[in-house]
Amino acid sequence: MTEKALYSADLERAVLCALIIDPKKLNDVLEHISDPVVFYVSKNQLVYKAMLNLYEKHQYFDLVMLADEVKDPVYVAELTNMAITSAHVVDHAAKLYDLYVRRELRKACEKSIELISNNDESLADTVASVDALVMTAAKKIKNTEIADMETLAAERFRKYVSDAAKGKVFEGFRTGFVDLDYLVEGFGLGENIILAARPSMGKTALALNIARNVAGSGIPVIIFSLEMRKERVADRLLCAEAGIDSKDYRNRILTDESFKRLEAALNKLIDLPIKIVDGTITTADIKSLIAREANKKWPLLVVIDFLTLIADKRTANMSAHEHFGGIAKKIQFMAREFNIPIMLLAQLNREVEKRSDKKPFLSDLRESGNIEEAADKVLFIYRDDYYNEDSKDKGIAEIICAKNRDGEIGTVKLAWQPKYVKFLNLAYQ
Repeated sequence: MTEKALYSADLERAVLCALIIDPKKLNDVLEHISDPVVFYVSKNQLVYKAMLNLYEKHQYFDLVMLADEVKDPVYVAELTNMAITSAHVVDHAAKLYDLYVRRELRKACEKSIELISNNDESLADTVASVDALVMTAAKKIKNTEIADMETLAAERFRKYVSDAAKGKVFEGFRTGFVDLDYLVEGFGLGENIILAARPSMGKTALALNIARNVAGSGIPVIIFSLEMRKERVADRLLCAEAGIDSKDYRNRILTDESFKRLEAALNKLIDLPIKIVDGTITTADIKSLIAREANKKWPLLVVIDFLTLIADKRTANMSAHEHFGGIAKKIQFMAREFNIPIMLLAQLNREVEKRSDKKPFLSDLRESGNIEEAADKVLFIYRDDYYNEDSKDKGIAEIICAKNRDGEIGTVKLAWQPKYVKFLNLAYQ
């Protein structure tokens, strides 16, 4: 396909002619063409830029003003010779924008082929670069929709009636922890949920417990394990499901009774729709795998353990604050794009340990500013018995909801069983 196939000089001139005839149509055309670069022919870019400048200054322009601004009265006069009206100018503008995005996509593909052929970067870096190029072009696709309140409110009302009739309490997934679900209303579709704690608090255990509960309701789960090998994740799921001592399991000294429970746990887990991915993984890898799995069954829950191990390349002039905040923002965009909840695990900084009150705050998130902004919900885990031997709350974990974009914040308590690496509802411990 030649370059000419992805532009139309006649269509460009038709749009410009229509705007000269009826300058007020520029407001409608701007919905599709806000930048002169959308036009392929350089002269047409100059004319459209002049129109934008004049309209910004005067909210109006005519043939004389435009010719003076462009400094090419002959070409402007030629545009008016077309036998055209302004009736279809918005449709023509939409078509021009479509052609522009296709040109940008082709440029991205050509550059991608060049990167692949040069073989100058590692394979992972090349994949990330190619993904960035294509995504930059793809982001130019306009998917913004304006909804009037009459339509939107009616749709939401019908959704409520339908869900209520089915006994559906909220949109999204239940975590399987009753008090937590009541507080945060589950994990909503399109949400980025940050689960953070200091080391050894049980954030991976809680994430795996939630993943198992969600999968148990028939919803597919993908776990990106960047800290532990997939075999170790499977071990944890087996021990938690069977309710057996993880230390005895690792040392291969299970009693006959414990072994029977392990077999029963295996029979339950093998039927669950859980997939585990480990190794060195970038946000491009995560997005690619989500897209592949989402095409098979929808919706799904994604768990990423954890943020600072995502292997995106950090530029030399970028701070850790900006780098990890940018990654968290990419994860948030993925949740929105695929309309799925993503649970992203994160570490809390060491400042927590220096305080007498060890309960975490939002400011304790590592590189907290950007990460917090990218979160719809922020959950912390705090166990008093970790810090105080004589704690009255032995075996109790507090799950602190420090941010909830669409609901309440607060604290709920769960039972913590370290031998089984498992959290339970307090009423069922």
